[in-house]
Amino acid sequence: MKVVILGNINMKMCSFRLLYLNVFVYLLSNIELSNGISCKNEKNEDVDWYIIYKIPIIESEKKGSYLRSGIAYAYLTSDDPDGWKLSSINIQSQNSMLGRTLTGFREKVDEDEDVAYLFYNDQAPDTDKTAVGHLKGYLAFDVKSGVWMIHSIPKYTKPDKHEFPSNARTNGQMALCITLSTESLNDIC
Repeated sequence: MKVVILGNINMKMCSFRLLYLNVFVYLLSNIELSNGISCKNEKNEDVDWYIIYKIPIIESEKKGSYLRSGIAYAYLTSDDPDGWKLSSINIQSQNSMLGRTLTGFREKVDEDEDVAYLFYNDQAPDTDKTAVGHLKGYLAFDVKSGVWMIHSIPKYTKPDKHEFPSNARTNGQMALCITLSTESLNDIC
């Protein structure tokens, strides 16, 4: 079974905040790592969760550096939550955490396994900017587990491959990836 939905979603901010709060509290108490679809670190290892901060362009940095180019990121993971680490990999790379997580999900789809996924973005790829909400992310699950990626990145991403948009380089961006068991979907919905 493959379910695909890509498009604009408008939600009232109040409802969205309550949803975030309820889901976040639930997720923190029910994080489960499995060998299904999961959040991936830069070594392509499964992690329960990670948080990414895409650093905004820093003009004072060396020309050509990731920091000056707006493609540097720092991260926290469930395996090492004690402090932010500056990645040596740029966020546009397929080897970044965003790239590895999406690639892991795509491999399941390409293997024709039972996968359901939903991509949502109020600034979806190939569309004009909307004036409402700030709702971006995706859910991707197989029969064992899946990920819920919540982010602030405009025009990120299409389900078929990791493409970090050039319009997201200037400002800082955030992403939260959480690995969940498929059984937890009923509780979330």
